[in-house]
Amino acid sequence: MKKFFTKEYLKELFYVTLGNLLVAVSFSFFLDPLNLVMGGATGAATILKCLFGFDTAITVFVINVVLLLIGLLFLGKDLFIKTLYSTIVLPLFISLCNFIYGLLVEEGQVLVSEPMLVILFSSLIFAVISRRILWP
Repeated sequence: MKKFFTKEYLKELFYVTLGNLLVAVSFSFFLDPLNLVMGGATGAATILKCLFGFDTAITVFVINVVLLLIGLLFLGKDLFIKTLYSTIVLPLFISLCNFIYGLLVEEGQVLVSEPMLVILFSSLIFAVISRRILWP
């Protein structure tokens, strides 16, 4: 396992944090208001929000914790620690972005109403983030 607080490890942590922030912005400002599902924990959270009214940030956290515990059996310690960090940070960023979105946009309104445009740009954001985090 890598030593903590080395320059390289802090750089990786910065990119994981930035990636989580961008995912949260994309999700909270564009996908969630239109109830669009991209997949993964955020997609499942959107479905559960529509069906049962669950809070998306809390649902993402619960799903990620369950998957993290399962992944603990198969992941290396370094990847486990970054995944644990993301499991905590992403729901916090989603809550923050949901709060900011609520301040900027009136109830029932959306920033972008064209679903194809939202899907295109959200997919692009997710792809760039995945590329940067997984293959630095």
